[in-house]
Amino acid sequence: MAEDKTKRKSGDENPESGGPVASANPFAILRKRPRKIVLAEQLVAAPSESRPQSASEAAQLNAKESPASGRRSTTAAADGPRRQPSTGQGRPSAVSAKQADSKRQPLQTPKDNGWTDPDTVSTFQPSDANVLASTNVTLIGMNIGEKICFHGAVLLCPIQGSFSVMGYNFAPPIHRVSALLRPSDANRDVTDALRFYPCFSPKSHSLLVIESTGTSTQNQRPDDARQKPRNTASDPTLTVEIAGLLKSANFSESTTIIAMRSLAWANHSGLEKTGNAFRGLFGMGSEKIPMDPNFKLRGFFPITMALSSASALKVPPTWFDFGRRLKIAHAPPITCVVGSKNVGKSTFSRYAVNSLLERYPAVAYMECDIGQSELTPSGIVSLHVVRYPLLSPPFVHLQEPYHAYYLGASTPKDDPDHYVNCLEHLYRTYQKTLRTQGMPLIVNTHGWIRGIGYDLMQHLLGVIDADYVAQLWYPPGSTMLSKNLPENFDHTVTETNPNCQLVRVEGFEDRSLKPKLSSADLRTLATISYFAKSNLPTGCPREGLDCERPIWCFSKAAAEETPYQVPWSSVRIKFINFDVPYSQTLRALNGCVVALVVDRTKYCRVPAESHRRDHPFSSLRIVPSQLPLRPQNHKCVGLGLVRSIDPEQGLFHIVSPVAPTTLGEVNMLVRASGTETPAYLSLAGYMSVRVDLPYTTYSMAEGVGSLSWKRRAMQRRKNMSENRK
Repeated sequence: MAEDKTKRKSGDENPESGGPVASANPFAILRKRPRKIVLAEQLVAAPSESRPQSASEAAQLNAKESPASGRRSTTAAADGPRRQPSTGQGRPSAVSAKQADSKRQPLQTPKDNGWTDPDTVSTFQPSDANVLASTNVTLIGMNIGEKICFHGAVLLCPIQGSFSVMGYNFAPPIHRVSALLRPSDANRDVTDALRFYPCFSPKSHSLLVIESTGTSTQNQRPDDARQKPRNTASDPTLTVEIAGLLKSANFSESTTIIAMRSLAWANHSGLEKTGNAFRGLFGMGSEKIPMDPNFKLRGFFPITMALSSASALKVPPTWFDFGRRLKIAHAPPITCVVGSKNVGKSTFSRYAVNSLLERYPAVAYMECDIGQSELTPSGIVSLHVVRYPLLSPPFVHLQEPYHAYYLGASTPKDDPDHYVNCLEHLYRTYQKTLRTQGMPLIVNTHGWIRGIGYDLMQHLLGVIDADYVAQLWYPPGSTMLSKNLPENFDHTVTETNPNCQLVRVEGFEDRSLKPKLSSADLRTLATISYFAKSNLPTGCPREGLDCERPIWCFSKAAAEETPYQVPWSSVRIKFINFDVPYSQTLRALNGCVVALVVDRTKYCRVPAESHRRDHPFSSLRIVPSQLPLRPQNHKCVGLGLVRSIDPEQGLFHIVSPVAPTTLGEVNMLVRASGTETPAYLSLAGYMSVRVDLPYTTYSMAEGVGSLSWKRRAMQRRKNMSENRK
């Protein structure tokens, strides 16, 4: 193996010459499913050559935070012919999929700690007078200040007055009620612009709150571009139903009227079946939530009593003040959000985006946290254009990036230089394109604030010409002071950018509820959600929601999806952060998640050695791992799953939710050691059958690495016992 690695470093791995191949669209070869799909264990044998938003980020102010859960994401074992790259940590390379899944517990929070969040109790009291339902829509009338905290999912549309959810203030066009009651050609634009916004409130995060904010005329903005997204033509039947309910209602002019629809058709409940840790994510679960007979919406559960397993999303006053400051800024502001892990950076970033969307038709969002990404799976730094409010956790509103780079890790410590270079090019892309369109920018930084992480943050603040730096911090006397940035951070901001204003906003402080899901669980959930989406949207929510097409599709497992057939000669192969022997290349790719990259680098062809010219894998175009991917020459368009490989035909079978038009530009597959493939993607469809699955085992992992891991665990338990004595 040492000899083989030396040859790789010298560039003898048959790297491919630069420029795209003759086929401009390798992924355009979308055919019927091949008659014979070559699975992993059927590959031709070759000679052997031996990263939240976490739950605590969505926790509550003025409460206490409990230690995070220790669960790790379930992964399929590599106990098959594939050779897994070594992580250098001594962990076993083979993990029992069945045993790992059995260790994971359903979504839970402490029920016997004697603490409940009183803010989860809705102040809105439903009755026959303020809740009216028809076949497809429900109208509710709320007084100013009333709140509804809910679990599940629902579609919301403002009819009269205004209400807020997660920092976004919904207000209908002026005279919408009169236009619905007296339809005419003059009022057609008002009635046709009924837009229902999806809100997802799972137990993995703090529950969303619908709050009636007022009925004054300044809150009822005209029907501008923000209120007229594309494809908003409403179903005529739905408009008639709303008009009929308004005629039969006795709502006053000061009542906030909201139209609500069920989101059960979105198929988000299918996420609960992808792992034991996700049970009860959107459903009732083991909680006995009283159901009000006035609400007849499937999947929508208003909270009418305090629950020990739930907490409401409470917005601190400093968040509200900062959001108002952003909305009244003279020029489109650039804001950097900084802070430690589990303080609420991702939640605050969503709040800031929603606040800006009240004034601007679109907001640019730059993701620097590769461990808990907001709009993409983990391991990607990205720039997005957000046109609709973010009213759900990250794993729900994933979308295609405007521009992105793949790092393939949950932390930048493996290659900090490449991480910084990618962020610099993302910001330059924003300055050249989106900034000229008058689009504000929100930058969500990483939560690594010690050592090299702090240096990376300083460098990033020096690159980005920010107007505001929002620091999430805790005041003196708080139990979370250890998560604050150094005391001289304000001087750091002044030195890097003298024109920037440092604004301190309160971080979440919650020790009363344990995090519902660990960071690894959230990354796994985001990856599963990504591949289960029927198609990725270019904005949030997906355009055409009124057609009621499922957002997630679980009717077919990944192994049953019709893949794209990609010739080996049409794409390059790149491994980052580890080396793979030449003969093990296919085994390192098969059954794994890879990045789909557009690479414009011009490579020099190195003639292969004579003993490899006749090798069955000689047509593979491998780029040496020592050659870096320069940000100016490549971009990542999404992820794909190498479902299987056909060595006889020289084809990769790849499944991806990325649009076919975008896949036509892809000419490189990138595999990283830091990207895990969720066990669900391998096991789905085979849960109840007795067949041998590739890369999985139902026995304990054995080997030197496994023994070393067990010994360390036993030593830790021994030390803990001695400390107790």
